Amino acid sequence: MDSKKFLIKHPSAWIPIAMSLTVVGLWFIGIAIFGVPSREPDEGTAAHIFQIWIPTNLKKRIKQVLRFLHLTLFHLLQRQKLHLLLLEVHQK
Repeated sequence: MDSKKFLIKHPSAWIPIAMSLTVVGLWFIGIAIFGVPSREPDEGTAAHIFQIWIPTNLKKRIKQVLRFLHLTLFHLLQRQKLHLLLLEVHQK
């Protein structure tokens, strides 16, 4: 299968990557315009709990994205079935 046709027909394969690269690009542009942010005083316990909660929530979202890709692209990637399955098992 031609890779260009695959990407055009299956936007779920490239849209998440494009969104992530856009955010990283905007982050770099913000640093270029405004400079590196300075340290601020401690926000307190609630902020620290929130900072711990965010990565755990992100891990949950990554699992959901992997399941979605598994359901949508699994039948198309016959050679890589085992790799996808092992990746999902490893994430659990």
